[in-house]
Amino acid sequence: MGYETLLVTREESFVVVTLNRPPANAISERLMQDLNAAFASVEGDDAARAVILTGSGDRIFCAGADLGSAFAGGNVDSFIRFGNSVLRRIERCPKPVIAALNGHALGGGCEIA
Repeated sequence: MGYETLLVTREESFVVVTLNRPPANAISERLMQDLNAAFASVEGDDAARAVILTGSGDRIFCAGADLGSAFAGGNVDSFIRFGNSVLRRIERCPKPVIAALNGHALGGGCEIA
């Protein structure tokens, strides 16, 4: 499956999920939807033994919410509830999830990590 804001690759028996919203990998609704779909896919993948979650670039893992898009034109409460459900999905993933931080993690980026 293709994702707009993630790169998902398989390396032997583990999956690498890379946040890919340069330059800061900021959280948007699309990023959260992509993370939700990627982790749903990993949960059902018997060949995947673990997940490595990282960010593209080498200075910022995730700078937190993209205030220009995360809260634009919609219901902030529903965005936050959905984001929290995605974080719970990562937290409760039946496979080990390793956060490979390659830079700063700010705000919601700390939550993802």
